[in-house]
Amino acid sequence: MKYPTYAALLAIAAAASLAVGSAASAQQSSPNPAGPRIEHPSVAAALEALRGQSGVDFFLQGGWTIANDRANHTLWSFVPADHPAYPAVVRRTVVPRDGQVFIEMGVLCQAQKPACDRLTGEFQAENEKIRESIRRNAR
Repeated sequence: MKYPTYAALLAIAAAASLAVGSAASAQQSSPNPAGPRIEHPSVAAALEALRGQSGVDFFLQGGWTIANDRANHTLWSFVPADHPAYPAVVRRTVVPRDGQVFIEMGVLCQAQKPACDRLTGEFQAENEKIRESIRRNAR
């Protein structure tokens, strides 16, 4: 499944890979629970906190609420109310490190575990597609 933030995150990752050199490739860091934790008590609190920050642009795409925090190279994807993993948010940050570009992902999902696991897996697959695209374009 292609999520609405794919093109935006690909553009951020591509720009970051150019900044670290043509040999750079995008890699994926581990998502939650091993990856960076989303430090908000709830999905609603995360959305409220982002709405209070300057420099964060919001848009709706395919029912998803997307928050683009350009200064931090971060996209927040809030699932729509009709999604099985609702309420949930996925945060992906593009981080250049050691000549490579990493996509750090955190997930805060308040739905049933199977729906949350499926959401996480689908975003991991999208991250892999971005990584492959960056790798192909860096050659």
